[in-house]
Amino acid sequence: MSNVSSAYSATDLAAHIFETTGIAVITCGDTKTRFTDTKAFRVCIAAADAEKFVEPDYWPYNVIVRRWVWKGKRPNEQQDTNNPSNDG
Repeated sequence: MSNVSSAYSATDLAAHIFETTGIAVITCGDTKTRFTDTKAFRVCIAAADAEKFVEPDYWPYNVIVRRWVWKGKRPNEQQDTNNPSNDG
């Protein structure tokens, strides 16, 4: 979820989601965004609630809600476990 007012904390957003949609938030945390005047969050909910969560009627027109795309680590970012001095 991105383009959220910078006034919101993860706790505020989780409460707002439950009050607005009735969806229980499992976890909610800040994530990186390239914008300085808004925030982005990774929101984890039950899979059964995913379709309801992305309904545009719940969100202001400027808030972006999409499924999280898990990229994982790139091969050159994996730490060499055989070399403890390698920082990654």
